Amino acid sequence: MNRKVIFTLLLLVMLFLAVLIAGEIIARLFTSSNPDGQVYFKQKRLLPYRFPAEMTRYKIDAYREDQEKAYTVDHPLLGWTIGNGRDSENGLYHSNSQGLRSSPREYSLQPHRETLRIALFGDSFTHGDEEPWFNTWAYFLEQDLRRMGIRAEVLNFGVGGYGFSQAFLRWKIQGKKYRPDLVVIGFQGENMKRTVNIFRSLYSERTWLVFSKPRFIITPEGLKTVNCPVIPPEEVADYLANLDREPLARYEFWYNPDNYRAPFWTASRLGQLIYNLDRQGKRDRRSYSEMENQGGTPEEVTLAIIRSWAKDVRREKGIPIIVHLPRKGDRKLIAAGQKPAYYSLLEDLERDGIPVVDPAGKMKDRRGLYRRSHYSTKGNRIIAETLAEWIGETVREQGWTERFRCEPAARDDETLLARVEPDGTLDLDLGRPGDELFIRGGFHERELYQNRISARWTSGTARIRLPLSPPAGDRGVLEVDLAAAGPGDSRLEASLDGTGLVALEGGELRHRYRLPRLERAEVSDLILGTRAWNPAEVGNPGDGRRLGVMIDRIRVRAAPSP
Repeated sequence: MNRKVIFTLLLLVMLFLAVLIAGEIIARLFTSSNPDGQVYFKQKRLLPYRFPAEMTRYKIDAYREDQEKAYTVDHPLLGWTIGNGRDSENGLYHSNSQGLRSSPREYSLQPHRETLRIALFGDSFTHGDEEPWFNTWAYFLEQDLRRMGIRAEVLNFGVGGYGFSQAFLRWKIQGKKYRPDLVVIGFQGENMKRTVNIFRSLYSERTWLVFSKPRFIITPEGLKTVNCPVIPPEEVADYLANLDREPLARYEFWYNPDNYRAPFWTASRLGQLIYNLDRQGKRDRRSYSEMENQGGTPEEVTLAIIRSWAKDVRREKGIPIIVHLPRKGDRKLIAAGQKPAYYSLLEDLERDGIPVVDPAGKMKDRRGLYRRSHYSTKGNRIIAETLAEWIGETVREQGWTERFRCEPAARDDETLLARVEPDGTLDLDLGRPGDELFIRGGFHERELYQNRISARWTSGTARIRLPLSPPAGDRGVLEVDLAAAGPGDSRLEASLDGTGLVALEGGELRHRYRLPRLERAEVSDLILGTRAWNPAEVGNPGDGRRLGVMIDRIRVRAAPSP
């Protein structure tokens, strides 16, 4: 071989290497990676996948730092649940001392004989995410039944992120102790995918619920739980790092081993991009044929869980009900005259004699039913109305009409407006029984301040349902009297139906605002915001709450004549 040929070959090799190096540099400029070595292109994960061990460790550490204030907490049998007596960071959600989302309200284990007790189970759609308590379908359901003359109380056991397995276990561990007459299972179709998931971070990469969870598998002897008790939070990251060698891997639907293996040349970013050009047939989950032999498919396990759940409810002398909770995509399909694939499962359950209440027909032609992902006030009202109609029929069929009869309640707005005096004035004493009717969210439990003033702390941002009627003067004045404030700046900003109120001259513990001119009586949404603080940081280590100001009274007065 002459020198010219050798030189040409060397030149071609050098050119090829230069192209590879340039391609690698460009690939690295347009891709990124996280501490686990997972590579992304335009925020999309690239194969081969990496187990999210370090990201899980980071999120678990962050949770541990604020564990005493967390609304959602780890649980040894359920994976996670709602903490007892907690407020969410945004002040929108409140739980009672039993870990149930509620207004500031507690429930006895033994229901009153003349009160219809209804227990709701499900995920964030049942919990009522993105809305304050008084705009959830749990709240509307109780109010609708009372307007129908049925004395009822609704206990909300919904927890964000739950699949059917966790909801069923919450019934077994906690719910049945409350002896409900009716048990409502919130059926949100996507939950079937969660039911065969153990590590949520494999199913939902950006989740902060990085605990492990229990799941049910189908065996010849019936349903059996795996990962119950669950892996302790502090061990989850290490378990994930070696998941391919762990026994739970075979039951994780969202772990496809092929996606975590790839040719050696994918160590190059350029090679990895080329490898990902053809992802056809590369699923993020296991195949259904695999799962049939490893605990059951999502549909099979869901069907088995709900059937077992219904039998257990009936053994406890209750009536099981399924309420369909369609997501945005489901509603669009239904509006187009199609049915989501999971409807066949609902039909199977109905044939088993388990009632299915479906509000989708009322929702299909309506707009404004969702916030970002969950139901808006309007959507929640439709769910509640549809379910209340079914429950009303059931009460009559069961011969319970006289047992649970009560005087039909007035509509909420009518009840609130009745508190306004003829001259337009209002005096709302926060901390007294009955104040929960006005509270939308962002308040802690009632407490006695200095042994003489019954009041409530806000959690930074508080919401009040404020009834207003045209006052005697030109415009009314809103007064907010504080029992106490936090250290430093106690400035209180107020808005009414999203419009900021102009502050008037007041005092250190009395804040005054000018109200807009009113044309008619109405119930408005009052938001009071202030800087949140933590008592533990100012010498009270046993108190991990986020506090704003302590409100004693809210008054509406007629403006003085000029």
